[in-house]
Amino acid sequence: MSKIHQYSASEKLIILQELEKGEIVLKEVAKKYDITKSTLVKWRHRYELHGYEDLEIRIYNKKYPVELKIQAVQDYLSGFGIDFVYRNIEY
Repeated sequence: MSKIHQYSASEKLIILQELEKGEIVLKEVAKKYDITKSTLVKWRHRYELHGYEDLEIRIYNKKYPVELKIQAVQDYLSGFGIDFVYRNIEY
């Protein structure tokens, strides 16, 4: 899979909408656009949580408050999986 092409937020939204139609499955969409299935899942998750603006290409890392970092570590150490921690980050 190529990692060279970066899709714009509008392109990502079109791809996600195609996936949501249900006419083709995740694997076929990934192959069609030469991206990984995990990338599609991440895009969908980010869009569901934070909307269109979170589909924008980032040129910097997000900064998180110390309290959020501590809570994430505590959740993880309490036995919650990394998926739980990621889904429950509110930023």
